[in-house]
Amino acid sequence: MQGQVINFDSRMASGTLRCNEGKQYNFSEREWQGASASQPGDRVTFMPIGLHATGVAPMHQAAAAASAPAKPATPTAQAPTAAATAPRLSSLAVISLVAGVAGLFFFGSLIAVICGHIARSQIRRSQGQLTGDGLAIAGLILGYFALVVTLLITIGLVGALLATT
Repeated sequence: MQGQVINFDSRMASGTLRCNEGKQYNFSEREWQGASASQPGDRVTFMPIGLHATGVAPMHQAAAAASAPAKPATPTAQAPTAAATAPRLSSLAVISLVAGVAGLFFFGSLIAVICGHIARSQIRRSQGQLTGDGLAIAGLILGYFALVVTLLITIGLVGALLATT
């Protein structure tokens, strides 16, 4: 597919490009195959996977590669796979959910809340490379619920102790 680089943030090591049909795709610095840094306005070729662009190469580089004589395939050469760039599940989101469930019966609700907030932050910044936002939210809800229940029980116990004295 062909398109044009819209922007590239060197601090975040990621950018956005628009294909000729107008759809936008995100790409990371590791997907850039140019000899020099990506610049807004660069014409590129790429392979879309969801909303992520892989194998992003400048058009002049892609044209030079097409005109070069084909190299014989070696047994060790492997084509890039979609699985290599597939999003992965955030482990902190899973920890948040497990700790949230455990927090209903044991201590763990504070861990659920902390891990849930960190997981959601990492998922938002990962540009689609991490998933599990729903798990993190569920862990947060269970963690906060368990904290409120623990607080109410503690207040009740303290009140009962003060009433008996």
